[in-house]
Amino acid sequence: MTGALDAVTAVPRPSAERLARYLSAPSLALGCHPASPWEGGALGERPVEAAEEAAGGDPVALRDRFASAVADCVEGHDHVALLYVNDLASAVLTERAADLCRRSGRQLLVIVADGVAADGTSLAARSQRTIAEVARGAMAQIVETERWFRPAPRRGNPVAPDLRHTEFVARASLLAADQGATVLLSPSGADAVLGAPRFLARHLGPGAVPGYLRDAWRTSGPAGPLADGLAVLGGRARPGRGGAARLAVSNLAVPAAPPPEGLSAAARDAARAWATTWLDDVTAALARARPAVVEAAYLRRIAVQERVVAGYGTFLVDEPGGAAVPAPPRALPFLDDGVVRCASAMPLARRYDPALPVPYQRMRAALVGLMPPRHREHLPVAPPVPGPDDAYRPAVPPGGFRHCADLGLLDGPVPPPGTPEPVLRRLALLDDWLATAS
Repeated sequence: MTGALDAVTAVPRPSAERLARYLSAPSLALGCHPASPWEGGALGERPVEAAEEAAGGDPVALRDRFASAVADCVEGHDHVALLYVNDLASAVLTERAADLCRRSGRQLLVIVADGVAADGTSLAARSQRTIAEVARGAMAQIVETERWFRPAPRRGNPVAPDLRHTEFVARASLLAADQGATVLLSPSGADAVLGAPRFLARHLGPGAVPGYLRDAWRTSGPAGPLADGLAVLGGRARPGRGGAARLAVSNLAVPAAPPPEGLSAAARDAARAWATTWLDDVTAALARARPAVVEAAYLRRIAVQERVVAGYGTFLVDEPGGAAVPAPPRALPFLDDGVVRCASAMPLARRYDPALPVPYQRMRAALVGLMPPRHREHLPVAPPVPGPDDAYRPAVPPGGFRHCADLGLLDGPVPPPGTPEPVLRRLALLDDWLATAS
């Protein structure tokens, strides 16, 4: 993948041209790190290796490796915190972490994101029942995402802007630090590493295909089944054809939008150029190889980028006289090298299981397989809506995004009226990062 972040050589000045790529459509839509943000920093560019799936792959080995990954993440920490965002991965991670902490005498704090579901019920109330069953003895603390009584901490990182260090994660990190936790476990990356990609029908047995197509329609609309139709038709076409059509219905699709308004001319050109290169690379990869394998490889690669920066977060408290507060390092067991290797070695067909009770679980069969059977009845049956950051309405701070403007990313510190919320969120994150980087 062009611009993948593998390592960074710290140098004194952030680069406006490189940071502009963080405002490109692929970075905004998919959360990928386009480059090191530092002038002269190591880009670590290398193509995604979309190797064909292995013939074997052992679910037992995956469970064992995941257990080892959780143990590695908490090694040396007596007080562990865990982000619980009301999804399948949160439940699986909580069960494994609670079992380990219970046996080793560690304290476990589960930080639960609250929100109001479509039926008016509390997301956290549902999750508390799951936590009570799978994590007996752990302390759960609910974070009401719509009611904050202290300002969000500013987010910094010496490596790069941490694109997953959202408002919720920042506040949860502050709560974890207040409670004495020295590491924060996160379920991030589970869907990318273990979820069913699109174009999967060609990898399934005939008996599983009808159910999979129904589930794909229910979970992603017509794009899911259309992707599989294109994959089948593409298999009969000449190699190198059909990449653009496959991209349009893949999980790698990004909005066909120009760079955001308000960027400086140089930043706009840099964002557009990087987006074009990235999309050309993905299109070519989807045209020349089995699309489910390519998509899985790209999503996995984007997710693993988070691990590069997650362990280095710091934050500043925006209070009178507030000093810089170190964030507990964020540890991501689902993105452990061994877990990623085991998951990559499993046939893609094992990511879907028609025997599971609901589409949300069937499309994440490999993830469900990490939960002991005795606890599976307590797993979530639908994705969390709203997500933990959906309650936040980003606002332009007094004085605007002055650090972005000073660097030359923006024409002025205040973006134009009507700037989309995802762009405002990204500008706020970049402005925080620049404030701490300088």
